Amino acid sequence: RLYEQVVMNANESIFITDAQGYIIDANEAFSRLVGLGVERIIGLRLRDISGVAIAQPQEWFDAQVREINELGSASADFMISGTPVWAVAHALHGEAGEVINRAGFVRDMSERKKHETRLEQLAFTDSLTGLVNVAHFQHLFAAEIQRHNRSERDMALLFLDLDDFKGVNDALGHAAGDQVLKDVAKCLKALVRETDIVARRGGDEFIVLLTQLSRSDSVEASCRKLIDGVAA
Repeated sequence: RLYEQVVMNANESIFITDAQGYIIDANEAFSRLVGLGVERIIGLRLRDISGVAIAQPQEWFDAQVREINELGSASADFMISGTPVWAVAHALHGEAGEVINRAGFVRDMSERKKHETRLEQLAFTDSLTGLVNVAHFQHLFAAEIQRHNRSERDMALLFLDLDDFKGVNDALGHAAGDQVLKDVAKCLKALVRETDIVARRGGDEFIVLLTQLSRSDSVEASCRKLIDGVAA
């Protein structure tokens, strides 16, 4: 009885099926995760609720069951009702060694995925402006050089900085200075094409890589557009 209470009130989602894969028990956490009441879950197979909560094809479910039967357990990352999860299921055997039940444990990975996404953003983007950072720009620039060598398109590398930015910080404070940098970054992104790359070099310095330029494109005109746009 105590074990049952622990399982039913656990934060981790838990379900148990019979040998044919029909759910015979599930806790409240699993019920909340799939968006169905426990009474509606009992008697269903996971594949039966796939259209509601689990976006996986029939072949996926069959492969998981085979792995559990053959190896004793299986684990996978997938989505339930739009929530990223990690799940593991174990086979429970009878006295003759036959599979009589399967127990599944499902863990919500939302916070971990957010953390991983945040780490990726920190690795590739400038934390203040959201622009490409210098380290990532170097990789993008190298790739663009290779692309340039294989095509007849030109490219242009522009360096920009803000006049008297130190005066802004001294007079209005660093918070105001940070907002200026964010506004400039947003402005530069809006002024270039999707194929171009805007990066923050550091401080008040920015890099703009104009890519896939034709012979008729004027780099001088592009520079003037950027300067006038930021100054406006």
